[in-house]
Amino acid sequence: MGSVGRRIEDLERSFAQSVKTGGGAGYAAALSKRFVVDSLNAMAHIRRAPLDGPIWRYDVEKLRGRGTFSAAVYVAALRVLEHPDEAEAFDIFVEKRDPRDAVPFEKLIDLVVDIAAQSRVRYQGEHL
Repeated sequence: MGSVGRRIEDLERSFAQSVKTGGGAGYAAALSKRFVVDSLNAMAHIRRAPLDGPIWRYDVEKLRGRGTFSAAVYVAALRVLEHPDEAEAFDIFVEKRDPRDAVPFEKLIDLVVDIAAQSRVRYQGEHL
């Protein structure tokens, strides 16, 4: 997993550098889309935990072995689900985050939370 994690972190740094040097809105849109999709997958992974085998089961401690992007994705998912692991996952994310990183992880987390909140409001309005 180490080499995969390193490659993901290298890609994140590459993306961050392209944003700094004018990589454009296309990269930001692609990153936002990937973050939202990965957050939805993380929500499914978290909810599946009681059914998954030990190797595949969600466990907040497994975030320590993942990259910054993945940790941020799980923070967003846990926040949307109002899961008790959210605070610990956020602490793990903060440990991993590089202050020089140009990727706006907090904004991406807020984006996912806002989308979920808007969806809840829309759903409740349609089903009253």
